[in-house]
Amino acid sequence: MKKVLVIPLLASMFALMVLQTTLPAQTSRAASLITVPTDFPTIQSAIDAASPGDTIKVLPGTYTEQLTISKSLTIIGSGQTVTIVKAPDVLEPGILGIPNIIEISDSATVTMKGFTIKGVEGDSCGTSPLDGLTAVSVQEDATIHLDSSAIDGCNFVAVRVGFPFFLPGGPQVGHATITRTEVDNYRFTGIAAFTEGSTLTVSRSSVVAAEAPEIAGQVGIVFEFGAKGIITYNKVSENLCNNPACGPDLLNEIQSFGIIALGADEGSVISYNDVSSNDGGIAVAGNSGCCKIDHNVLTNNRFVGVVVQDGEHTISNTKISGGNVGVAAIAFSVDTVATLDRVIIVGTITPTQELSVGATAEVVSAPRSVLTTQSATLASIPISMPLPLPT
Repeated sequence: MKKVLVIPLLASMFALMVLQTTLPAQTSRAASLITVPTDFPTIQSAIDAASPGDTIKVLPGTYTEQLTISKSLTIIGSGQTVTIVKAPDVLEPGILGIPNIIEISDSATVTMKGFTIKGVEGDSCGTSPLDGLTAVSVQEDATIHLDSSAIDGCNFVAVRVGFPFFLPGGPQVGHATITRTEVDNYRFTGIAAFTEGSTLTVSRSSVVAAEAPEIAGQVGIVFEFGAKGIITYNKVSENLCNNPACGPDLLNEIQSFGIIALGADEGSVISYNDVSSNDGGIAVAGNSGCCKIDHNVLTNNRFVGVVVQDGEHTISNTKISGGNVGVAAIAFSVDTVATLDRVIIVGTITPTQELSVGATAEVVSAPRSVLTTQSATLASIPISMPLPLPT
């Protein structure tokens, strides 16, 4: 019985050995390094020639072109001061029908580091979200990791991640991680994320608006309609509205804000940010408990430090100084509670304000909060709230 089994077994092993020697060897393609302009004269031509997983190295220079990326790539500049992607004079619309300098789509994951992305010259780069220039657009479930870069020049929106359902082409989902990046001189919005499933992480970056009197309601960073945001260790400033429609009346006039979370996804975080010299500092509306809001410093936001609207949210370990109102609770359609836990409010005209319209608004001060209209040196108030600065 044993001899009968051994012969077929040996025959099978021999056949397998023959098959292995006759089949072609399976090899995986190694990722390539492409250099611009050494290998290709433009960044777009290098993108077109690259395979997913390749790295494109861009040497110093100004590259006047639009970039369309639908494959996963790493694109490394030679430093943000010397490697510039500049908007051309004639701009083609992207997949949403809106012009972009860089558009990432088709589920691609793209890493970009060491660039300045520069909008058009002057101060005319669109008048609405449907025609204004976007510096970086991330759509169709694509992802960007943007590091050590800058976005400057005239852009209506600096970074758009996803697109809302109520605009043509929406809804769209996108993902972005932005670190150590300077976002300056946008006319309308610095960084925006829309739609359930979209994710936005912004850390150790600065977001500074342009002076744009034609715009009513600039925003530094906004995530809304189900998007999830992790916003930490940033400096957000100069979102100031000087349009006739704007002013201090929180019910009847428009304000520009540093950071807004509107109907944000659960697990969102707004922490360790320096938000100063805006109309309003931070606004959180809807989806009670969506967001951890703590360890922020809000200084001289001229109309209001923090707004809580149509939901229940807790502000903790936060310092608010200067401006008309420290914290405002506004209830249009849902009973609203703004809970202050270890919050210092000093030097405001009105520390807290409750605006009940169609529902009841309330500000609740937990123990160890300090609310005063008097000017004070924050360091002299005996509440320990370490606020590490970005490095």
